[in-house]
Amino acid sequence: TLAGRVHFTGFVSDDEVKEHYRGARALVFPSFYEGFGLPILEAMSFGIPVISSNRASMPEVGGDAVRYFDPDDADGFVGAIEDVLEKRWAPDAGKYRAQLGKFSWEKTGTRYRELIAGLAAR
Repeated sequence: TLAGRVHFTGFVSDDEVKEHYRGARALVFPSFYEGFGLPILEAMSFGIPVISSNRASMPEVGGDAVRYFDPDDADGFVGAIEDVLEKRWAPDAGKYRAQLGKFSWEKTGTRYRELIAGLAAR
């Protein structure tokens, strides 16, 4: 059972989030749908392994730097976690840096301003 092994935190401050990432062996992100997978980038910035479903925005956010699985496949899900915990898969720091470099608040703000200006010009 999960009793005693899973702790539901409720609200977590930014400093507490950082401590959780620093102490994590991996981020496991078994989502079926996300508008954007910000936790993937957060975990990558701490250099921890990212294990994510291969749905929605996750492959775009994680690129080829993440260990993916099909969330409909329980054995694949377990296998992905085992690959990381048993060191059969580890993140590549260069791939993490390259993927993280694709995203920034500045780039996002610039792109939104461009989109809004384009809509206003119509």
